[in-house]
Amino acid sequence: MYYNMEKKGSITISYIEKGEDTGDIIYQKSYDIPLGSNGPDLQNKVVSTIGAPLLIEAIIAMEEGYAPRIPQPRESPTLRARNILPDEQKNIIDWEKWDVERIWHLMRGYANSMDLIEPPRGIYAGQRWTVEGYTKCDTSKYSKGIVLKNSDGYYIAGSNGLIQLSINFKLKRTLGYVLNRIMR
Repeated sequence: MYYNMEKKGSITISYIEKGEDTGDIIYQKSYDIPLGSNGPDLQNKVVSTIGAPLLIEAIIAMEEGYAPRIPQPRESPTLRARNILPDEQKNIIDWEKWDVERIWHLMRGYANSMDLIEPPRGIYAGQRWTVEGYTKCDTSKYSKGIVLKNSDGYYIAGSNGLIQLSINFKLKRTLGYVLNRIMR
């Protein structure tokens, strides 16, 4: 959804059958995907505010005998989602051609967006990039897709703008890493 800049997502509750997505549909509900929304946060919100109540409604409808059975179409109207393999992650963004807004949206929504770019370097384990805002501007003088630093902080350039980055440091993860190293 983030890769394709889709503005709507949906949840489907269906009967389970042998094939993938072949069971009759009980209920469906769509939701908006706000530009630059954080993927894990959006997923949690959608599951808790739409998915769980819709599932409960479907269970009640099945128990009481009024659950609909809408046949699935033979050809799915949506693309099949797939996991992006680790060796593919650094190459899914076309830094030279994509609009900075699309890159920013993907990086904000992708749960492991830090796998899309090189992690911060330093002495602390557990440092990760946080994707902040973006600015459309002339980037002809910048190397694209490489984390750069100036007096304002860190950024990465796309075809027509800059994406601001900050370093996120999680002590809990780092402390675990240090203790693990000491215990060896």
